[in-house]
Amino acid sequence: SISRDSMRRSPPGSAPRDGIAAEDARQFAREFRMRRESAEALRTELGKQGVDTRELDKAIESMRQLENGRTFNDTRSLEQLQSAMIDGLKGFEFGLYRSLGLGAEGRPALGARAAVPAEYRAMIDEYYRSLASDRKKKP
Repeated sequence: SISRDSMRRSPPGSAPRDGIAAEDARQFAREFRMRRESAEALRTELGKQGVDTRELDKAIESMRQLENGRTFNDTRSLEQLQSAMIDGLKGFEFGLYRSLGLGAEGRPALGARAAVPAEYRAMIDEYYRSLASDRKKKP
């Protein structure tokens, strides 16, 4: 993700402009290319398994546009493309979770599920029982 500070920096010896420094732009373009290539490999593998990759294709297209150095000269367009890429990846991820039946009620989990240490399990069970009994008492 490109920070606003990176967008405001200009290369040494050059005047500030509405964009990011040329060196930063090249680095970001390389990173987006590597991520696009990874996403394309994922798309190929999932396509072999019959998974619908249309949302992923949209995100890949945004990544392809983000590789273009001209994109980094306009911070508004850059932010829009970055947002479109992230939204496309999120949409694809949620759709994939639903299609695979993963997560609670077909939704992705918000984080890794860690096992509760044994010494706390009884306290947590008691906490949930107290919440449940409070609900029963309220009309």
